[in-house]
Amino acid sequence: MERSAERFANVFSYAFLMPAAPVRERFQELRTAFDKFTLRGLVSMARGFYVSTQAMCRRLESLDLLPAGTVDSLRDRGFQEKDFDDEPAGELGAQWPPRYGMRLEELAAAALRRELLSEGEVARMLDLDRVEVRKIVGDSYGAGELDIELGGH
Repeated sequence: MERSAERFANVFSYAFLMPAAPVRERFQELRTAFDKFTLRGLVSMARGFYVSTQAMCRRLESLDLLPAGTVDSLRDRGFQEKDFDDEPAGELGAQWPPRYGMRLEELAAAALRRELLSEGEVARMLDLDRVEVRKIVGDSYGAGELDIELGGH
């Protein structure tokens, strides 16, 4: 009986904090913008829904948007529990000036990757120098540790 109540509480909290439709929509937005879904996208979604990265990962697994066992796969790749919640979110948060949000970071990176805008154009639009733009979008427009592909459907 205890396990049943605990399972219900977990399922309810996931559905309440991370409703299926908005989670699916955001996941598809990120996949479309970057042609893949990465750890950076996972962290972005977790921050956007105000949940832990691990909780978001498990929700995406439950919706069949990520393969079952993605959390374990990340751990096997060397990511520790602290990496899920402290390191990636902290790193991303530290990169962006407070006047901009993570969504703008994603859009800038996507525009650069698709060569819709140049690095100089993004720098001028955001009133940043090129070094700051590179920090925001990652080296080579997303070739960092947070940009490993997670293999969504």
